[in-house]
Amino acid sequence: YNETLKKRFLYLSMIFLGLGVGTKITFLVVLIYPIFDLILKRYFKKLSISLTIVFFVYVITNPFTFIFPNEFIGRILEMRIKENGIVIDSYNTSIFKYPNSLIENLTALVVVLGLVKIFKDYKEKKFDITAFIILTFIVFFSFSSRLVDRWVLPVYPFLIINFLIITLTLQKKYFKEIVLGIVFFITLGNFIQTNIELSLDSNMKKSYLDFKDKYFQKEKSVYLVTERGLNPFYDFSKKGMLYSQARLNLYVSEGGFESFPENPSNFDYIVFSSKVRSYYLNPYITKINPDYPIKWESFFRELLNPDKFELVSFYGSDTKSLINQENILIFKKKSSN
Repeated sequence: YNETLKKRFLYLSMIFLGLGVGTKITFLVVLIYPIFDLILKRYFKKLSISLTIVFFVYVITNPFTFIFPNEFIGRILEMRIKENGIVIDSYNTSIFKYPNSLIENLTALVVVLGLVKIFKDYKEKKFDITAFIILTFIVFFSFSSRLVDRWVLPVYPFLIINFLIITLTLQKKYFKEIVLGIVFFITLGNFIQTNIELSLDSNMKKSYLDFKDKYFQKEKSVYLVTERGLNPFYDFSKKGMLYSQARLNLYVSEGGFESFPENPSNFDYIVFSSKVRSYYLNPYITKINPDYPIKWESFFRELLNPDKFELVSFYGSDTKSLINQENILIFKKKSSN
């Protein structure tokens, strides 16, 4: 649209943005660009039509928002009041977390050359709203207390486009091909590794199958110290096994620091994930509430006591990729038959 100023490209873009907002409300952040762009160009009529298109696409794809408005408003308030607080599994005050996350996922070449384009435009006194968006996100989330998570996504396309503009204008022989080749192979490696870790051969899946084949007994009880969410061990409840789930990744406003482990001796088996151990050993959390990691680590140390528990299964990996790989340890109480 910015190249041709043909309205059809603008309105097609708004249909796409409407579908994005309809998929997840946080996609609204992407609307910052066209809104500012149209305001700066004083295209107020096109702006009003564009926002109307986004609104109606959202209504069509999310009719229940308007059929049950109280539910929608309640969810927005919940996000603002509860989820704005400290979350134990994602508390991080490092000012480098946003740039580090961009580099880890896009590669240093894409990030650096993408930022070079911004400074180049600034020196040439060119104003690009994408520069405003990129720098706003980097500054705002660098000084927040949460892990970056999904908030790197709105910046990705702008950095990638800037990177390609700079790379494709490189004049030195083979420079362009070398830069693109490096980025391609790094990204391809991350993609392949992530798919391997998300496949049926993941540690969580293998440990689940091992437990089901070797140790599953309805009369036995199991304690899961694993991430909440898509966890295959929940399947045991359908088969009649007694299990309890540790409450770790909670908001502080939910009483997260009061969620201490149960007595391990009350269970026949304990499934323990190294990922949740990294949560409670987070140095930022330790500074806020020293008792919390001490009690959880004491629980873990008791599992390592050979007089009380036996490590019957272990699935681990040292790989590093786009997702956090975890080690799964399965302990059996010594008194169990």
